Amino acid sequence: MERVTGSGMPPFAYRIKNPASGKCLNAAGATPTNRAAIIIYTCNGTLSATNEIWWMDSDPYPEGVHIRNKRDNRCADITGGSTANNTPLVNFNCNESQSAWNQLFQVRTGSFNCTERSSDWNVSGLCILPQSTSGVMGIWFNVPSTIAYRDPSTYVLSNELRSRINVDVINASNGYSGEVQMGWRAVRAPTSAGAVSYNAYWQELGQNVEEYHALPFVDPVGSPNGSNVADGAQHTYMMMASSTAGQWDLFYDFNYVATTKRQSGGRADFVTTGLQSRYIDALTQSQPYEFRVQTTNAAGVWVKPDLAQTALGNNKECGMFPIWEDFSSGAGNNQPPWCLTTARTQTEAKTTVETTKISKPTTAVSLLDQSPATNFLPRSGVVNGVDQALLSRCLASDPTRCLQEVPGLQSCVQQRLLCSVSAATRHATITRSATPTSETDAIVAARSLIHGSEQPSAKNSSSKPEVTRTTLADMGLPVRAATGLAPDTPVYAVSADSPARSWNSDSHARYGRWTAVVDAGTGDVLYARLDSPR
Repeated sequence: MERVTGSGMPPFAYRIKNPASGKCLNAAGATPTNRAAIIIYTCNGTLSATNEIWWMDSDPYPEGVHIRNKRDNRCADITGGSTANNTPLVNFNCNESQSAWNQLFQVRTGSFNCTERSSDWNVSGLCILPQSTSGVMGIWFNVPSTIAYRDPSTYVLSNELRSRINVDVINASNGYSGEVQMGWRAVRAPTSAGAVSYNAYWQELGQNVEEYHALPFVDPVGSPNGSNVADGAQHTYMMMASSTAGQWDLFYDFNYVATTKRQSGGRADFVTTGLQSRYIDALTQSQPYEFRVQTTNAAGVWVKPDLAQTALGNNKECGMFPIWEDFSSGAGNNQPPWCLTTARTQTEAKTTVETTKISKPTTAVSLLDQSPATNFLPRSGVVNGVDQALLSRCLASDPTRCLQEVPGLQSCVQQRLLCSVSAATRHATITRSATPTSETDAIVAARSLIHGSEQPSAKNSSSKPEVTRTTLADMGLPVRAATGLAPDTPVYAVSADSPARSWNSDSHARYGRWTAVVDAGTGDVLYARLDSPR
């Protein structure tokens, strides 16, 4: 589609071109009339040739959008409402009814709808229907993000960007059981001079509870693993069915980190990967985000997604007319900085998906690092049968091949052993503040993750949550073990009986109580829980 602008043109007007011939969709005939045939014709290219210009509403129905001809404002119509192949399109008086499906059209990049409608997130990426899988791997670069300040008194949700991979879990009856997500957050501090902080995480939804866990910042031998810095390196997020019935084991860079506890099945039938952003106009990128994904097939072999099993989703595609899933109804006319672009790259055989790229066109000067250096320096030695030098090279090139090409790695992962040991890193080790985080800081940190219908001030005593200073030892073994920190690490437990929104972009669930555990030395949210659904 070619955007058309100029005097008298609606905001979302286009020439719709056939990619093979370059010819335009055209309302035939010199005189506007009902049942005028819609044909392909050589493009005129001028604003006066209104019979080849089509425009769309800014507030479409869930069922689709009207495609209106600029010459007479009549709508593209499926003749007779037929569902048969070869049924011609004609121009006809528009029926504004939501049930007039023969005049409503949807954008699809696959055999199913991948785009999510969310009031809390702009969502873009790849969806996969793997039928049933017990293993999922997502890979992307932890690149720095430039996120502009947004006043939290007006913008009540956290100003953040997430790279993530999510699975819908199914039970033994093939019914929906819950969801598990692994990802990496870039969160802009809620002050005008604040910076962007980063952390890897995992979360799950099940049994009417949602739980969030920050991934440990160090590997199993205590070296920084790059999960809390924008190190520019590729990192691997992997989920595999656990020996614990119905649960999933989670891995970061092929090291086991945790097991879920709220799922009811070790299989998934829907996988999504890509970006979730709060305020899309605040984000600046200088290079595309690139996502790779693999799933296990019925034989347990890791494979790339078949193209036919995938679709792209983006509720703010650059240059596109508004779709129902765009909660903003086309804010910014879907032009930079109010949009993203999504694309799939395919293998040479054109049958499987190699990568999904998400870009942010911008007219501003980007501040992102154009050439991020790899996080890991060369490694050496063999750990639990895994040659660390070979693994290091594989992680830096194409981690989707590591399980097949690095001897001993698959066996090591299956045994949940230490498989990947970080060498010296480009970034500093974790620093703990000499001045402990205050109670107010702990509340602000908790509210960077947990949101209600409003964003109350931490200084407002009527809405101030309960805060207790304690240590990880008092928080219970599951929370303590998941952090990878010492039991005597000081933390704040922050909780409130107040409304909280679901973390999942495709969920409209609301909860009546929330809890968060905040590191008193770093101000990081280590764990959070939403319960008492409303």
